[in-house]
Amino acid sequence: GIMTIPVLNGKPLSQEEFDRLNPDQKKFYEENVIKLKKLVDGTLHKSRVLENEFKDKMDKLDEEIAKFAIDPIFDELNEKFKENSDVVDFLKLVKKDILDNLEVLRNDQTDKDKFMARYDINVVIDNSKVHGAPVVEELNPTYANLFGKVEYYATMGTLQTDFKFIRSGAFHRANGGFMILNAEDLFRSELSWDATKRLINSGTLKIENIQEYLGYGITVTLNPEPIPANVKIIMVGEPWIYDLLYQYDADFRKFFKIKAPFDWEIDLSSDGVEYYLQLLRSVIDKRNLLHVDESGIKEIIRTGMRLIERRTKISTQANRITAILVESDHKARELKKKKIDAQSVKEALKAMELRLSLEADRMLEYFKNNEIMIDTTGEKVGQVNGLTVIEGGDYPFGMPVRITAKTHLSDTGVIDIQRESNMSGKIFTKAVLIISNYLSAKYTTKHPLSFAATVSFEQTYSTIEGDSASVAETLSIISAISKIPLKQSLAITGSINQNGEVQPVGGIPYKIEGFFKVCKIKGLTGDQGVIIPASNVDDLVLDPEIIESVKAGKFHIWTVRNVDEALEIATGKKAGKMDGKMNYEKGSINYLVVKEIERISKMEEKSEKKRTNKRKSAKKTRNTESQDFIDDEDEEDDED
Repeated sequence: GIMTIPVLNGKPLSQEEFDRLNPDQKKFYEENVIKLKKLVDGTLHKSRVLENEFKDKMDKLDEEIAKFAIDPIFDELNEKFKENSDVVDFLKLVKKDILDNLEVLRNDQTDKDKFMARYDINVVIDNSKVHGAPVVEELNPTYANLFGKVEYYATMGTLQTDFKFIRSGAFHRANGGFMILNAEDLFRSELSWDATKRLINSGTLKIENIQEYLGYGITVTLNPEPIPANVKIIMVGEPWIYDLLYQYDADFRKFFKIKAPFDWEIDLSSDGVEYYLQLLRSVIDKRNLLHVDESGIKEIIRTGMRLIERRTKISTQANRITAILVESDHKARELKKKKIDAQSVKEALKAMELRLSLEADRMLEYFKNNEIMIDTTGEKVGQVNGLTVIEGGDYPFGMPVRITAKTHLSDTGVIDIQRESNMSGKIFTKAVLIISNYLSAKYTTKHPLSFAATVSFEQTYSTIEGDSASVAETLSIISAISKIPLKQSLAITGSINQNGEVQPVGGIPYKIEGFFKVCKIKGLTGDQGVIIPASNVDDLVLDPEIIESVKAGKFHIWTVRNVDEALEIATGKKAGKMDGKMNYEKGSINYLVVKEIERISKMEEKSEKKRTNKRKSAKKTRNTESQDFIDDEDEEDDED
């Protein structure tokens, strides 16, 4: 600061000398000190003003010099991005920040790299190398993976972040293009579906952590500006998911108006085969597998036909085809082959079957030991072999099941034991009612159905569903009524309608192969075979061993269009047609059934007459006894 010292005759006075002065002299000095202080204060103020003016002018000069250096750069950038007002505004802020920090930039002590990091660019998404609209498939559609997030780093026990830790999501990469999502995965991930709907509704994409999205954020964080969203969402999933959402989610119906079902089969035409070959080629190239020769292609196509159970179509189940190709490649390399041939494919299929067929092999063992009773020879009344398919996951297999029928005097019609014991599904129950109506319409034109027929699937201990055993059940009932035996060397599958027409059923290859294996372990006789609906002929994609057995006459496959055709094959007798007088041919099976119904009906009529006479006799007796009682009372009254 500034110190004042009194001076006398040009010499500064000490404190002792000043104290010896008279009061007037002291007063003079004190007044001068006040005047001097005012002059000094005024001078210092002017100095500071001049200093500030100097600093302002120097800063302005520095700014002008800096502007002279950076204006051309920023002018060029502004011209380049003039169509994007957001970028222009950002560049203005960068320029202003540089001019505001010139002193920091000039200071040699400043860490220039650290300071300049404030001007870095965090490119959250770069589609500059994408040709056309981007197509993005997100395999793990969590909220953060779809919509991005703000990451943090730990410093001295605290979490910090800046704009460089803003991370984009899959929707940012797909913006302007297409997003492919697996529906089931999307709905399993918490909040992903709700946030997706919000994106569609708002048309904007906002990066915020899940806690901020829920309104639970308690830490100070960045708040990136939302950006316009223009993305088409393609969801892939099972039909039941679409149906469920369409039924219960109003937003889904509004947003997803285009449904495009994927077909799991293609026609076995030139175009279909060409597509199939392209599919095989893509799998081979992707997995770096051996190429497939003509015999191998034929075998794979045959397998594709078998997967779809049609000779006129091929399955497009890419996962299954890929698995077969990969295993065939392994087998081909084991066999030192340069290409995948038919042998390699067959060996691969055998290996896959061996891994999956434990349950089927166990069932065959039960048949072999007669633990599950099935006859493959001889004839029996009211007994027939039906065919079922057991869905064993990746390995469905067929097996025969014994169906028996018994009849007795009653008017209850067809009684299915499975249905009565609540071991049948709705389709099976419907099939039983159809059988009952078919029998009633066919055989009770003159006499009512006065008997009960009980039908049972023997040695089945789980719920039975489907109508593919309708023909077998019908034949067992007709056999039980007519007392004509059925061939046990046959197995039958097919459903019927009320007109007796045989309708197609599923699982034909598995059913035939299941019965063939049982016949094989019990001994092939040359009489055994399977009766199937005529409309299932195109489903006959069978194991080569069965085809060879059919060619050699060791096994047979019959096709039928109605119940009578199946009846003639299963009995070896004529079914019989109805003439104009509503009568069947004498001696035919249908004739015997009608005669048996007539016999039972007459027995029922006789029994009903006897019951009626008994009721009348009992009533007459009661009336007589009542009259005697009245007479006795009258006599007692007379005596009184």
